[in-house]
Amino acid sequence: WARAKSSDTFGPIGPWMTTDLDPTNIQVICRVNGEEKQNQNTSDLLHPVTKIIEYVSAVITLEVGDVIMTGTPGTPGDIHPGDTVEIEISGVGVLSNPVVSE
Repeated sequence: WARAKSSDTFGPIGPWMTTDLDPTNIQVICRVNGEEKQNQNTSDLLHPVTKIIEYVSAVITLEVGDVIMTGTPGTPGDIHPGDTVEIEISGVGVLSNPVVSE
């Protein structure tokens, strides 16, 4: 599981950052090759965002600009080399990345 989630290039973020979104109510859409695979809200996460921040900040000093990766509220399905994955967040934009085999 950790290898599937934590390898180099597996956590792209940016180029946008915003501080005016409510982290407990962010709509996230995932598309693979243009087909919508997920359309869920951070309010659907197994652990509420406020509890995640509370837990992390109890064991790690959080600084301005730090990012807490929460995972997804649902199951995105498989991706394969040649696919293009897009993540869209309302009010922020779309991040598009090709899937390549190394």
